[in-house]
Amino acid sequence: MRRKKEFPLRAEVVLHESHRKPGLGSNGLKCHRREPTVDNHSPHRIGDLPLPHFMVDQSRHEAVLPFRMDDFDSLMIRTYRISDTVIPSKLKAARGRLMPKIGRFKNEASKQAYESIYRELEGTWPVPSTQLDVPTSFGTTHVRRSGTGTETPIVLVHSLGANCLQWHIVIEDLCRDRVVFALDTIGTPGLSVQTSPLTGESDFATWISEVLNELEVDRVHLVGYSQGAWHAVLVALHAPERLASVTLIEPGGVFDKPSWRVLLKMVRAGMRRTDKNIRKLNDWLSPGYVLGDLEFALAKEALNYRPGIGWARMLKDAEVQSISVPVLVISGAETVVSNPEQVAARLADLAPEAEVEIFAGTGHGILGHIPDRVIPDS
Repeated sequence: MRRKKEFPLRAEVVLHESHRKPGLGSNGLKCHRREPTVDNHSPHRIGDLPLPHFMVDQSRHEAVLPFRMDDFDSLMIRTYRISDTVIPSKLKAARGRLMPKIGRFKNEASKQAYESIYRELEGTWPVPSTQLDVPTSFGTTHVRRSGTGTETPIVLVHSLGANCLQWHIVIEDLCRDRVVFALDTIGTPGLSVQTSPLTGESDFATWISEVLNELEVDRVHLVGYSQGAWHAVLVALHAPERLASVTLIEPGGVFDKPSWRVLLKMVRAGMRRTDKNIRKLNDWLSPGYVLGDLEFALAKEALNYRPGIGWARMLKDAEVQSISVPVLVISGAETVVSNPEQVAARLADLAPEAEVEIFAGTGHGILGHIPDRVIPDS
């Protein structure tokens, strides 16, 4: 008899939340199944296991966890493989799309603590600005407008766990001859308020388009950093008519496979979420750039937010070839979230018009580490 063809699905993270005191048995445990992690072999098959609530294959993972480890008592990584003949139809439908949900803070106290630090950090913004709360189909988007001039406006989309204030380091140079709009991404920590889920990748383009409509802007230069680079790519794919160009700073998991090493280090840091461990992780991710006390406090409080957006995936060849707007990719040579040389080679093959800049001696924190070198090229 011919053996069934098998495909690795990575591992399932199972988190146990205890509702009873230790020692009272497994009946006191509540299981939360999340996304796959490391590749491994196991005799388990998907037909033997309950369907996880959140399933993402390797190409759709941005090496971050959408939950806080300290909400759970223990972590178990269970690995298995699946057969092409036994994947439930429910699982097939879940793969390849966003899982609908609305971003929110864990509780009101966390929300108020975050907003208090946010307001204090606003003092680091070095230029005059106007704040707007723009209505969209997905909720209100908080926008910080800076600068004047007649050149094509710039829209800035921040990285994972950050907000529009992340750009305070470079905003003065960016807005010298034009208006710059820095956004708090919908479904992430910040002052934007999500009310409806993003149910597909094209919804990011819809969201940006609606923001631009409310701002009465037709076309912009769109700049995305890290996770924001993924969101910017989606706009380039689904609403290219709104873009004069797209600049992608440290686009991990977009043009090459995401790093599972980053995921595992985040799991370790999340299990013992002390200031020391978080700073150690940041030093590894972003060598050369040290968060200030307020930035660190805000980033730590952001971990109390349950994000309402999906994760990056590696673009297919046809998708890369279909990008019709000018593209600039900026990476640090020492980055751990991607392989810049492989990204450059793939773009040279599939999108030869795209520009790639790789800066030596810096990593994922390139924007904060060498802003004076990055901005003239962006």
